[in-house]
Amino acid sequence: MRPSIYIVARPSSKYSSDHELLKGLASMVKVLSYLHAQGFVHGHITYSNMMLCDSQPESTGILIDFDFMLPCRGDSRTTRSDGHRAAEQQIEFSKLPWFQRKQRVWHSNEYFAAYDVLRSHSLHAQHHFTYAPEHDAESTYWVIGYIILERVLESFPESERKLQGSTTDARGIEHSTTTLYAELMAISAAHFGRVEFEKIMRSRQDGGPLLWWTKVPKMAALVARVFHEPTLGLLAAMAQEVVQPLPTAITRVLAEGKKISQNAARQGETVPPHTTFELAKLKGYIDTALAAERKRLGLST
Repeated sequence: MRPSIYIVARPSSKYSSDHELLKGLASMVKVLSYLHAQGFVHGHITYSNMMLCDSQPESTGILIDFDFMLPCRGDSRTTRSDGHRAAEQQIEFSKLPWFQRKQRVWHSNEYFAAYDVLRSHSLHAQHHFTYAPEHDAESTYWVIGYIILERVLESFPESERKLQGSTTDARGIEHSTTTLYAELMAISAAHFGRVEFEKIMRSRQDGGPLLWWTKVPKMAALVARVFHEPTLGLLAAMAQEVVQPLPTAITRVLAEGKKISQNAARQGETVPPHTTFELAKLKGYIDTALAAERKRLGLST
């Protein structure tokens, strides 16, 4: 017999519509919430582990690669559904086997690792912490940030994917310019490119992967061009988790589509990401966006 190979899943950034993306994210976050409720953390949330599955009758999101699953601390947020807690089983990250610690920051995994994981690696495991649900949640935020950035990049037609352009001044002299596509590529490289750990940590500390579109009007215009309002609402809610003064600026970009305040965040008001992100909040944001998108499409809830 000749073997047959069927591709049953694809990267999350290869979604066909906002509705499919939101539905997939809702499914994945629901699974992750259930895992936490049972007293465990996934421990390895990355772009390659959050997939879209072409199931019937509609595609859905799947979470894979549970090889690094860990028992999590037994507080009120992680009590198992049977009423028991896993506090006695919690494992300090620095005491995990060397390979398990390093695997989380190898092969591009560092771009989605929680800030505490990055810090532990940069300090040679001298930063002591227990892997908890908020670390899974933080990684999920970074994955969504990456998906959005990739989709905006892919929205450029081939003819516009140029790094250099040109303009002619009043005297008829031609000058080379950096294209919008090149600027977006630079943003992508700054947050998800091959850079030093310290730069990745600084990017995560100030929430860069979630805020890049809120700082420059032309970037906000790109995002508004690619996504419908429910998805924009999700992105705005996620951004507000990182920097609190954003609501006014984000409301403006949602209303106008192309304008946003240059000063989205005031100095000194950055919230450390590893103490901010909660999966329950993210789940609520996604569910709200999905419901709004289904209403926009005229679909039953």
